[in-house]
Amino acid sequence: MSSGLGKEIKSIRKQKKLTQKEVAKAAGISEITLRKYEAESVPLKMDTLQKIADAFKITLAQLLDHEMVTAMKKHANAFDGLLAILADMYGYADVKLVESEFGDACYYLIGEGDERFIIHEMDFDVILDMVNKSVQPVIERMKDTRPEAEIINEISIDLNSSENRKAIAELKKKWKHNN
Repeated sequence: MSSGLGKEIKSIRKQKKLTQKEVAKAAGISEITLRKYEAESVPLKMDTLQKIADAFKITLAQLLDHEMVTAMKKHANAFDGLLAILADMYGYADVKLVESEFGDACYYLIGEGDERFIIHEMDFDVILDMVNKSVQPVIERMKDTRPEAEIINEISIDLNSSENRKAIAELKKKWKHNN
């Protein structure tokens, strides 16, 4: 966890004269989990930060500086993207939360029926890291750095080519025939 965020949560809680029990209950987390967050011994997730901010009746931006919010949203988007890829590959993917008085953890339920399996939270992080490291070199080989106007012009020429017009005409014929 980022240095200072747990201290910030504790500081706001004390300013508002709230107990850990009150904040935890309002945020829907265990008191022990809140203690761990304040002690900065476990990482916070974006949705948990939002719950804590809501419990304090403040915005997430008031709890976090803009730079941290941006970094966490980027990370959350990467998780959502990987989950969507896994759902596309295996038919189903969802994150599941396990809560206890000693803390929270999650796992990922992937696949359907007899093909269903679980990916543990730490393994999901490893997969995400591997994807991030392997995609960038591929993108580096594929990226087109020409001016956007030049690329738009090239696409327009391709779209208006006689070959493309013939292919579209054939598709329209098949569509009309099938409907």
